Formats: sequence, C-alpha cells, structure tokens
Amino acid sequence: MDNEVIEIVEIYDKIYKISTKKDLLNASDLEFYFKTMETFYTQRQGQNVVVVYDISLLKAIDAKGRIKIGEWLKENTDLINDAVAGVCYVQTNVFQKIILQGIFTIKKPEWSHKIVKSITEAVEWGKFILDENN
Repeated sequence: MDNEVIEIVEIYDKIYKISTKKDLLNASDLEFYFKTMETFYTQRQGQNVVVVYDISLLKAIDAKGRIKIGEWLKENTDLINDAVAGVCYVQTNVFQKIILQGIFTIKKPEWSHKIVKSITEAVEWGKFILDENN
C-alpha cells in the first residue's frame, strides 16, 4: 500500500515495514493513517505478523495528535493483538528514541515490542519473534 502519508511494504516473510512519508503529520494525515492501519490489522487477523514502524523521518506530532494516537491504540488493542507477534520501532534519533522508551516505561504496549536504530536490527528481531511464535 502506497500513498502520500504512509508506506507499507512486506520486507521479509510476515515482516512489514510501515513508514511515514512526511516529517510532520497533521490531523487529516493522522485520520488517514488510522484508517489505513485499521485495514492493515483487520486483514492480518490471526497471522502473527511483525510490524516494523520506521519512524525515523517523523520529527514530531503535536499534543492533540499524540492524544489521538494514544486513544486509537487503546481502542484498537484487541485488533492489533490479534494480528501481530510483535512490533518494532526504528528510531535513529537518540533523543526521540529516549522519549519513546520513556513512553513505553509509563505505558507498556500489550504486545511484544522493541526499539532499535536500524531496519536490519528490526528484521533480525522480527525473525526471532516469528521463530519464537512457531
């Protein structure tokens, strides 16, 4: 799936890279992102895929956007859990990585997750998680 906001590519068997194509997402972009992800997770129910979120390009999301993301994740926890074996976040910016780690310390995702610095690391982790779930 490809568009001006988000790109979804299967980069290895059952490992999908999801990346934003913009460094800033506005409210309209977020709504499009939510609909796209809901479709993605719905189509993969019971498949135990690994999702690699490449968020390196994304600079920031405003407070309203972060709240909307949190609400969407809460509302769609079961949908995500029923589709994934794990979720890996790729963040090359050390400062942004520390922020993300802090968020996950406060609110741990209900699925296996890891934060890494590269797609290569993410794929390796994804293969490990897939092997663990077979």
